[in-house]
Amino acid sequence: MKVTKRAMAFVAAAVLTFLANSASAAIVYPNSGSENLQTYSFTASSAGDLIAYFAGSGAAFENELGLLVNGVSTGLSGLNNHTSSIGQSFNFGRVEAGDVLTFVDYVTGYATWYSDPAFNADNGNHVYSRIAAAGEAYAGSPAGTYVGFEDLIFPNSDYNYFDNSFVFTVAAIPEPSTWAMLIVGFAGVGFLTCYRRNRTAAFPAA
Repeated sequence: MKVTKRAMAFVAAAVLTFLANSASAAIVYPNSGSENLQTYSFTASSAGDLIAYFAGSGAAFENELGLLVNGVSTGLSGLNNHTSSIGQSFNFGRVEAGDVLTFVDYVTGYATWYSDPAFNADNGNHVYSRIAAAGEAYAGSPAGTYVGFEDLIFPNSDYNYFDNSFVFTVAAIPEPSTWAMLIVGFAGVGFLTCYRRNRTAAFPAA
């Protein structure tokens, strides 16, 4: 079997990506080997776009992240743990303050896990989470909420909660009324500039 240079380069790149994404987590679940007994309820604290930033993985299984907002899927999924680079972002779209957020871990050919244990087939808690300061999850990471998924079925799991990890933030965006005010403001500035130019042209300095 002849192996081309292109195939070798592709395999090498894939291995390097996997190793980079499998690096030790900057945020580590402190009770590795035991199920996390603390459960979480995620709620949007403000209106804006919910953006997740990939923070690493040590999983052999392929994982991808999804989101339910108030129990309804956004229909979007991203941040594949085998192909995403550290710090890569994914925008799940706009949420409103008070929206209930349930993160989903799609494990290819194996299982689907939710950040709410009530939705999980094994009734287990498959996430570890805490508030993360800027730069804490990885170099250059934003301040936000860190979440790490455990992708193996309980009790046959290593409970390391580092199979698909990310930091999420809600980026505030102006309300429609604010946009209208900004547009009026910009129009006013443009009108004033035009008026001054015309006035200068009509009444040149002596």
